[in-house]
Amino acid sequence: MIQKERKSHEVLVENGKLMYKQSGMLVNSSEGSKSIFVLSTTRALYVGQKKGQFDHLSFLSGGATTAAGRLVAHDGVLEAIWPYSDHYG
Repeated sequence: MIQKERKSHEVLVENGKLMYKQSGMLVNSSEGSKSIFVLSTTRALYVGQKKGQFDHLSFLSGGATTAAGRLVAHDGVLEAIWPYSDHYG
């Protein structure tokens, strides 16, 4: 993933809610799809939907992470999180 694409997935915590840094939209998990996340070694958080070839490795092009897994969030509120990744172990 190139830097420009990566930035669209970067998430901040604002007033206790997960919000996409670039768009300002709150993170919302879609029913029937998997929200995945990666926390970089510089503490940048990236969130996206697992689709086809897009997976945990996509965020940092396979680079080092602090954490990776799945999450569920609605209207920016984190409801569940799992430290699960087929690619980072």
